Amino acid sequence: MSTKVPAPRSGPRYALVTTVLPLVAAAFALGPLACAHATSSRLADLCRGESVTARVALVIDSVATVGGDELARMKNERFDIAVNLFSQLEPTSCADRSGEASVEIGDLPDELASAASKAGTAHWRVDSLAVVVELNHGVRDNNLSLSLPLDGSDGHWALSRFPGVVAQGRLIRE
Repeated sequence: MSTKVPAPRSGPRYALVTTVLPLVAAAFALGPLACAHATSSRLADLCRGESVTARVALVIDSVATVGGDELARMKNERFDIAVNLFSQLEPTSCADRSGEASVEIGDLPDELASAASKAGTAHWRVDSLAVVVELNHGVRDNNLSLSLPLDGSDGHWALSRFPGVVAQGRLIRE
């Protein structure tokens, strides 16, 4: 004969186990989904405080002599990148908007990718009618800057090094 007493099927302890713990587990599992914000593909939505993802093709149009032979050989080539712009503040006008960004640069050659922050973060700001993204924010002698018009049209980019702008081209919206 067994001496074990079966667990009660009622009372405060049973209610805790059958009601509260499953709710806590569900909230824990679904929490990240509840906090996820939709991401827009329209740059103008940054002015409404939304985060935006822009997919563009970077085309190398011109390379200065000081830009080097490797960059010069890549003239007219396209490289696909994705720019994720995170809107965090609630300023009073679109012109005051700025924030952090991440850029997927896996397709970029080393000559361009080396001008991005090693931490993988970038900074963006609204400048007149465009969003300017600096991939190596605060560094003037090795920075890849992207300029994307708020109206969704094609933009342009520039690679700056110690002598100044050494390469530039178009950003074609996809």
